[in-house]
Amino acid sequence: MTDLNDRKIFNAIAEFRASQGLPDSKTMVIVDKESNIFYSNAAFEGLFGLSAGSNLRDLDSDPNIVYLIEGIAKSNYPSLHFELFFSGSNNRTNGNYSVDIEKITIQDKNFFILIIASLEEKAKIEARINNLNDALEYGNVPVLITDGAGYITYCTKSFEEILNKGIEELYAAPLSDALAGYLSGYDLGELLESLKNAKKWRKRILKTDKNGGQAFKELLLNPVLKESDNTKNFILIANDITDLVLKNRIIKKSEERQKSIINNISDLLLIVKTENKNLLFENANENFCKVFTIQKDEVAKKNIAEIFATDFLSVLADSIYNLTENSLQTVEFQYSNGEIGKIYSGNISFTDDKFEDERIYIISLKDITQQILYERQLNTTIEKETQLNKLKTIFIENMSHELRTPYNALIGYSEILDDEIKDGNVESTVEIMSSLKEVFGRVLSLFSNIIEVSQIESHEISLNKVKLNCNKILLSIYEQNRELAESKNIVMELQPDASDFLIEVDWLKLEKIVEVLVDNAIKYTDHGTIILGTKVIGRKLEILISDTGIGMNEDEIEKLLEPFNQEEDVYTRTYQGIGLGLTIAYRLTKLMGGEFIINSRRNEGTEVRIIFPTCYE
Repeated sequence: MTDLNDRKIFNAIAEFRASQGLPDSKTMVIVDKESNIFYSNAAFEGLFGLSAGSNLRDLDSDPNIVYLIEGIAKSNYPSLHFELFFSGSNNRTNGNYSVDIEKITIQDKNFFILIIASLEEKAKIEARINNLNDALEYGNVPVLITDGAGYITYCTKSFEEILNKGIEELYAAPLSDALAGYLSGYDLGELLESLKNAKKWRKRILKTDKNGGQAFKELLLNPVLKESDNTKNFILIANDITDLVLKNRIIKKSEERQKSIINNISDLLLIVKTENKNLLFENANENFCKVFTIQKDEVAKKNIAEIFATDFLSVLADSIYNLTENSLQTVEFQYSNGEIGKIYSGNISFTDDKFEDERIYIISLKDITQQILYERQLNTTIEKETQLNKLKTIFIENMSHELRTPYNALIGYSEILDDEIKDGNVESTVEIMSSLKEVFGRVLSLFSNIIEVSQIESHEISLNKVKLNCNKILLSIYEQNRELAESKNIVMELQPDASDFLIEVDWLKLEKIVEVLVDNAIKYTDHGTIILGTKVIGRKLEILISDTGIGMNEDEIEKLLEPFNQEEDVYTRTYQGIGLGLTIAYRLTKLMGGEFIINSRRNEGTEVRIIFPTCYE
């Protein structure tokens, strides 16, 4: 039974941080018994807008989270789990959450760790996992997954049947223990070595059922490395190779008996024999003849070089050479038939006919196309999940910074405005209202950009193309931004091409592109010149936006075209923004069939060229 007083005790803050790791992937906060926030991670701050020094009393929850903390503080229980509803002005916060509270002691003072998780997000993740599990179970693919230490974390029912164990017995058990009944001590040593060094491992096992029936399984262990956090998993797949083993046994018997059974084998089977250093076609089953479109009677005793395509001959030649030079009994290979889009796992072995002084090679091909697709799908799913988690972290970090800054400004302006109204200072009130409008404009622009990127990424954006002379758009944007540029001692020049040209684009989208690029040019230029111009080159129009600002590194340009990326760290950067401007301009340009080219050097400036084909009415 768990001791009610069993809590975690630490002698110092440094000891606590080192032992816990303080993950940012979960929403976490540490408070004292009065609900004062002692520590909060980025996920908590981004969701609730509270940080160290704040108090949970500022949160509106049902039941009240403060009372729950006071309750566990007075009790002898070391931890508590409950669900509650958060509500407030921030719509992102509203909803049902699960909360886990755990007591800890640091320097003889009691604190409480709160791990908060959205029940809606939890349900989505569980649904995604269930869909993946259903896909594997529906495909009847024996798949087993372990963590980096070789402990089982997932197993399909078809694999449970192979091991004669249920998931409750297999889960969290070492893989070596689960396979101990099928492997020798030497084989177990090889498995453990492969797990330790993250290497592939392959082994053939024999399974005998209650009635004495035998089935052969080939186990293939593949490591899956995650470069983002240097962790790994292992995927173990079991292939039924009973037919393959039986084939090799049967072929050693008489030729007549061989011919009567090979056509009952589901895999592709080819038999060739040596004669005067040539390889002659001896036999094949119907499945092989159908796939390779040959007639056995027509190709019997012919040199296989006259029958098969070069790519298949090359694979056979390499396998036979490997078999002979290394004195092996069998060699495995993989062959892709591009004509029919199939991938085969091949196995070649041989038997010597002492009476005829011939060597007979037995080649079997197993269709593993679906298996490869399942493996790729599984790897893609893991990689996609990792990328989603990474994007989520980046998004939360940026949103935390970008939302906190304007809302702090709104609070500050509101307090000043309140004082000015009380003092009857009308002129200052007008100036403050102007500043408030700027802050609201920034927040509105932020959400508008997020929505636009989301629409572009989900292909939900529509285009309303018209034929226009874009000089009008450039003139309008020039007039709108000239005073702002001059206030920063920047000379803004408008250099339109005098030619009579038209391009077919979405007017509003092009205006958005140029506005974003001019805004960036002004933002990242402290002095110098900004040029806004057009130029007709042949049957194409080039829109140019160049500046003499801080520029960027060439190796960062491609990265900056992705959402939420900036050169500076989110907490230390000098300039505002969440890195969506270039993304929107780039994606909209490509969406309208244009070219988007950036040339930039650090401390020398940036030149952006947008190119569209011209058209005539």
